[in-house]
Amino acid sequence: MFSAKAGHSAGSVPKAFLPLRIIQLLLGLVLLGLSAYHVVAFLKNGAATPNHARPGLFTGVITLLFTLFWLLATCLNGGHIYKSWAMFAFELLVLTMWLYTFVLLACMVSILAPVRAAFSGSTKGFSRTMYAALAVSVINSILFAITSALYLINLIKHRKTLAAEQAQNVGHAEQGGNVAMQPVYQ
Repeated sequence: MFSAKAGHSAGSVPKAFLPLRIIQLLLGLVLLGLSAYHVVAFLKNGAATPNHARPGLFTGVITLLFTLFWLLATCLNGGHIYKSWAMFAFELLVLTMWLYTFVLLACMVSILAPVRAAFSGSTKGFSRTMYAALAVSVINSILFAITSALYLINLIKHRKTLAAEQAQNVGHAEQGGNVAMQPVYQ
């Protein structure tokens, strides 16, 4: 972890995050593909874009953007991440979107089961992709909940370490004989 003495305020990222982020990226791609299949299937039959596919598309795109940005940001900075609170807020947004997609797909699957029985299996491929999209959204929701919890724990540990190092430096002379000044709030 970078030290406050060196002037850094970037927290290090545990190595367990890299495989989790890659899995999240792949599952985001799978959901994007499954949602695109639903859009194409509906448009082919002359219907409007289905409501359950829109959040899946949005969640897939947001997941791709977030995971790619996170991977680039951490790899280019040597395993450290800057603006960690903003990244945590964005991670919570992505987690919320995955939970929303999971709930919406669960509702659609529960509605689709009686419809499939009424049409004697003509919606078989469509319902299988719905179940697959539901499974992907459940798995990725759990993964994002785990990474959010681990990220928050890491963020709190970093803040405690940074505060302890800054408390030790109060009143001590820095290099060059300058005494660090504390900000005055009015």
